[in-house]
Amino acid sequence: MTPSRQTPDGAGKSNSNRRGKRAEGPPKPAAPQAQAVPEPAWAALLPQYIYGLHEAGGEHLMVEAGRPGWVLELASVGLDGGGDSPADYSALSSQGFGVIVRLNNGFEPVGTIPAPDRYPAFAESCARFVGRARGCRIWIIGNEPNHKAERPDGRFILPAEYARCYRLCRTAIRSQAGHEGDLVLVAGPAPWNAETRYPGNPSGDWARYFADILAELPAGDCDGFAIHTYTRTLDPERIRVDIPFNADGYRHLHDEFRSYRDFMLAIPDRFRQLPVLITETDPTTPQVGWADGKNTGWVRAAYEEIADWNADPAHQPIQALLLYRWPPGSVHGQHEWSISDRPGIVEDFRQALQLEPSARFRVRLPALEAAAGEEETTTATTALALVPHIYTNQQLINAFHDAAVAAGLEPWALLEKAGLDLAALSAIRELPYSGTSLALLPALSAAERRQIRRQLLAALSEGPRWRGFVNAPDGLNLRTGPGVQFDVISTLAHDDDVNVLAEEGDWLFVTAGDLDGYIFAAHVLRREVAPAPGTEQDLAAAEGERLAILSTASHDERTLVETWNQYGGLLGRLSAQLNIEPGVALAVLLAESAGEPFGPDGRLVIRFEVHIFHRQWGSAHSDQFNAHFRFDTDSPWQGHAWRTDPNGPWQALHQSQADEWRVLEFARGLDDTAALLSISMGAPQIMGFNFDTLGYKDVQSMFQAFQAGVATQIAGLFRFIQQRGLAAAIRREDFLDFATNYNGSGAAKRYAALISQWLEQFRRLRAAAQATIAATMQPAQQEVEMTRLVPERTAADKAALPAPPVPTDHEGRPLAEVDPELYEAWRHHIEQGFTNNNRMFNRVLNAFMYPYWMTVAMYLTLFLIGIGAFVVAARLSFEQGKELYAVLFGGLGVVSMLTFFVTRPLQALEENLQFITWLGMIYNTYWTRLAYTLERESAQVDIENATVDAIRKIKELLDKHTERSSNRPGLR
Repeated sequence: MTPSRQTPDGAGKSNSNRRGKRAEGPPKPAAPQAQAVPEPAWAALLPQYIYGLHEAGGEHLMVEAGRPGWVLELASVGLDGGGDSPADYSALSSQGFGVIVRLNNGFEPVGTIPAPDRYPAFAESCARFVGRARGCRIWIIGNEPNHKAERPDGRFILPAEYARCYRLCRTAIRSQAGHEGDLVLVAGPAPWNAETRYPGNPSGDWARYFADILAELPAGDCDGFAIHTYTRTLDPERIRVDIPFNADGYRHLHDEFRSYRDFMLAIPDRFRQLPVLITETDPTTPQVGWADGKNTGWVRAAYEEIADWNADPAHQPIQALLLYRWPPGSVHGQHEWSISDRPGIVEDFRQALQLEPSARFRVRLPALEAAAGEEETTTATTALALVPHIYTNQQLINAFHDAAVAAGLEPWALLEKAGLDLAALSAIRELPYSGTSLALLPALSAAERRQIRRQLLAALSEGPRWRGFVNAPDGLNLRTGPGVQFDVISTLAHDDDVNVLAEEGDWLFVTAGDLDGYIFAAHVLRREVAPAPGTEQDLAAAEGERLAILSTASHDERTLVETWNQYGGLLGRLSAQLNIEPGVALAVLLAESAGEPFGPDGRLVIRFEVHIFHRQWGSAHSDQFNAHFRFDTDSPWQGHAWRTDPNGPWQALHQSQADEWRVLEFARGLDDTAALLSISMGAPQIMGFNFDTLGYKDVQSMFQAFQAGVATQIAGLFRFIQQRGLAAAIRREDFLDFATNYNGSGAAKRYAALISQWLEQFRRLRAAAQATIAATMQPAQQEVEMTRLVPERTAADKAALPAPPVPTDHEGRPLAEVDPELYEAWRHHIEQGFTNNNRMFNRVLNAFMYPYWMTVAMYLTLFLIGIGAFVVAARLSFEQGKELYAVLFGGLGVVSMLTFFVTRPLQALEENLQFITWLGMIYNTYWTRLAYTLERESAQVDIENATVDAIRKIKELLDKHTERSSNRPGLR
């Protein structure tokens, strides 16, 4: 199987139930505040701290800690101003809390906002509710408008429609007496939810949806934003990491807590001075949520992550992080997310409220002008494009180094200032950088960030993916990001040259002279083709790392050893870069494809996933798909079948590689790209839809590269592990977590077990090989009881022994000079080996000589009987004249003599003697070869080769002896 695709459909929660995730880094000192910066008028509406709860009931915890923060309440106002529902929040605001009220039209299925024709009525209803409210000056219009559960009677809420509704509501609310300066916040989309797709955003990208809303709002018609962010489980480690979303077309977005950063990046420059509140966060998996409520440190990690974000003056600060949700499950029916009845989570929140220094967790206001002391040129106000992660760790190291030197600083001053670990980056220097984006790295000044960026782009421009030119007579806008919602940096002229560094969907990241940014790909033509893929690397395991195939090895063991010996060199090098055990990578290859990159016909090993083809193509062509393909809808990875004739019988898939290729060729005739996106490829069986994760511009390029050689396939496995953040799971041997991300949840347990089994076999075989090598360096232990019987040899006897090569150290110096004691131990080992060899040879020789002499005696007896009987018969006949005796004994003698000659005793004795002689030679040769096994790197292979060769020769000897024996008459 293959790395699974997390389909971003329905990832959020329904109605009023959204939760969030977050990532965390090490605490950083609070950044110095800008001087002489005026506060915005709305600053008086904010509390002192970023702490907060979704719904009231637990605010006493903040009071007890002396750190008042936020409380969010819900109001369903409908079209009648909320009827007589409570609207007095003064009990909260009087204690210093910041009160937020989310204004909903209603809950599923009536919609968080109504249908467009009722927007004016809804705006008026919101105004009436606000007019009678007390103790609240901050409002959110609706909730997660991209979530299907929030749609009015199932009708899509498009970005332009939400923006229109928001502006009407904002105007109406601010028209109420006493509320002229209220903050009316834009509701953030549900992260990881791609249910709302529309022209311009066919993938349902949730960050793009948010950006499209903001693109509809003029600078003076927006007051701030209420966004959500989550983790999937109650694991604080998921707060600290940058994990890309695991699905084709969404890999530029975050999974886990740092999803909030995608929304922050989507906020255009004209809104950078506005407040941002995270009004929902929690572990968001349905039916699991806060789980058993243990105090894992999740809450503390979440607040420290936001405090770290706010500590960087270059960031637009976040003024609130609200835990979802306080009331018990009996109140709202969402038991998995209730906090009040989970003492462990309550205690975690208490401990978060005690974190020091307290100033780190105070609400920080956005800067309204440049920070004091910031030395910027006139170009400092120029918008900068987001640099995609297309550079390696080494390129980033070089950029930081060169920027520091250019600024007259110590070479690693800027790297340390940004909180980057030089040793960690150097350990995997050739892999793509996957940490925090350059634009979000903390502590750096704007001037420093620009200099680092300049150095980085200079290095990237030396080897662009391809070169092109602008094909737009009216000019082409260069933007800060991949979409029309991003600001325009400049306009490139028709026929201007561009260096294309990355491809982001319909957009290209380019450099053009001193400028860089994103341009629309449709208006760029190529000047040259991309370079051909590189050649194969050295794959095989080094001589000292190779494993021998024992004659008793099972089929699985032979497969494992052959795969390791073939690819162990590359597996070892790439594993070292990720600091993981190479045996795990080997186990993954064996679990996926038994280590086979290509089939018997030389074509790429593939597996066509019918259910993926349905997602990629079939859902939009259901009639045609259903005529030719089918799968189990309850367990989509099972029940795969196909047929070329809509009226023909169904053929089961996954029976052979020939079947896989036949269905692929048929599917490519329907849609080439969708078909290739739906196959897993090569030894690691990576799905085609992961092409961008592996650095390919399209799936066709990935397919061609994987078909070209196995080195590319193995490198793809490691890039996938690195890009998906799976190395940590490998290091802690959590193969279920690894397989869930690599193979999908449906097959995770099976593949986790397979990986564990293969890894255990590899470790066992490797340990046995190392033990065998170690044994060859110790004095011989065989036949110890015989050694005591061997008489002491004289010096002359020792000198007469065969002389193996004299051992030396790694510099070639004789061991006798370097370590005389070790040399004498070695010499004793060799002598004892030859002594035991001779003793064993004599024992075996005697064992065969006893039956040999018995055979001689048997034939001699037979000969004497024949001669004696003949003599007796002759004498009796001569002396007594009795013919009966003559016939009896004469016949016995004749029969004995005939038997003696017919059985050819001399030939039999010669053949037996030859057999014994040759057997002794084979045995003696085998033990002599073992005595000469001195090289540690090749000892295991030498021993195995000697054993295999001896067995082969003995078998040949036995076969020849048996054949000769069968040609002689007699009992056999």
